[in-house]
Amino acid sequence: MKIIKYDSDARLTDMINIFEASRKKFFPKAPVMDEEDLKLFLKSYWSKTVLKRDVLCVVTDEGKMIGVVGLYKPATGDNWFPLMSIYPEFETVELWDEMITAILNLAKEQNAPNLHFRASKVRPSMTQALLKRNIIPDHYIYSLHLENFENIPEISIPQGITIESTPTIKGKNQYISVMNEAYKDIEEWMPDTEENLREGEVLAKKRNFDMTYYLAYEGKTMVGACYVTDHPKDTSNRLIQGLGVQPKHRKKGIGEALMFTALKDLKAKGRKDVKWFVSGKDASDIKLPTKFGFQEIPKQTTVVYEFKSENM
Repeated sequence: MKIIKYDSDARLTDMINIFEASRKKFFPKAPVMDEEDLKLFLKSYWSKTVLKRDVLCVVTDEGKMIGVVGLYKPATGDNWFPLMSIYPEFETVELWDEMITAILNLAKEQNAPNLHFRASKVRPSMTQALLKRNIIPDHYIYSLHLENFENIPEISIPQGITIESTPTIKGKNQYISVMNEAYKDIEEWMPDTEENLREGEVLAKKRNFDMTYYLAYEGKTMVGACYVTDHPKDTSNRLIQGLGVQPKHRKKGIGEALMFTALKDLKAKGRKDVKWFVSGKDASDIKLPTKFGFQEIPKQTTVVYEFKSENM
């Protein structure tokens, strides 16, 4: 095995196949990613990434690409994020260790700040490689699943708050401001932009997903929001996403009201289940979804490991 520079856009197809093989291991029902999807993702989220500078290819002695490593930088913000993916059958502690070394070298070249590595709980070899370097867990991205809508608690909308559901957002600037403020302390948050929202809607339409935004207003001012992607058959992508409330409006029941409204609508459509990914330090950070009956899917929960730049 050897790690070489990304040398040609012909490698995009190899990257797609590697991402797909890795995703299918954990999300068997996930929709297939094609080259158009990848290019859309690159345009939306990796616009500051230069593939030939920031990405490396893991290849066999015969030249077959079996993995990809690198750094990517979103269209907004200053954070760099590590990228590591490999065909599951080639995973070993030793190879993950080489890939981590390659990423840290790239980070040094780009003067990247702290890095957050993501490892699934069912990838023990990757976890071992990270712990071997004293790269320790910082927080979790909990994979949560609700399978029974019958016991959803009845929630009252807070006084002075109205909630609107809509397939598109008219006041995009308000929405962007609310979400970016709500998630500003989450390091891996990729700040929303009008272009990102537009591209996300294009991708949802291509995959035949219904998107519904739930917007909480105090008067005419938006103070919280979330959205749901839904497909009548593809349950793996029936997701509650981006639940956020402006800090000064928290602890007023707005998040609960948004969640209740979204779940009530899904139930009315005859849906039986929905997923939600929630970032948190420990189980105390998933009290809200637990209140509504969500349960963790341990094998799909991601552990986020932090590497501080001063340790390079």
